[in-house]
Amino acid sequence: MSLSHARGVVAVAASRELAVGVDIETLRPLAAGALARRWFPPEEAAWSGRWGPQRQASAFLWLWTQKEAMAKALGQGLGGGVGLRRAVALPDAWPSPWPSPWPDERTRQCRPLTAAPGVAELASTAGELDDLMVAVAAAGPGAATAAVRVATAE
Repeated sequence: MSLSHARGVVAVAASRELAVGVDIETLRPLAAGALARRWFPPEEAAWSGRWGPQRQASAFLWLWTQKEAMAKALGQGLGGGVGLRRAVALPDAWPSPWPSPWPDERTRQCRPLTAAPGVAELASTAGELDDLMVAVAAAGPGAATAAVRVATAE
């Protein structure tokens, strides 16, 4: 099981079969370009800046939350930036919204996890949900085929 929280919101990931990690961040303005250049490999820093000033913070958090979720799934921290250098599969089109229609108002099925480049049995996904960026990762055999359900409670 994995937990994360952001201003008044808690995210929980659980699995009977795989190690999982979750991270949640509030979407907000931040110095995304400088942070990306400091913490991410050059290819990811360039990718996060590719989406223009209005989407750069969201793109940065899309990457950051997946790296945090993967570190949790592996039972590691971000440890001095080492975990932030772990590669995330970069899509050509972005942002990709969480799929709809939703099965119901409180349960949402997200797109499949995407395998981490060069790391066997590690996969993640992230997306915007209201004013949050939510990422989930799984580690273990079959991680890239794991199903992720997002449920909200009020």
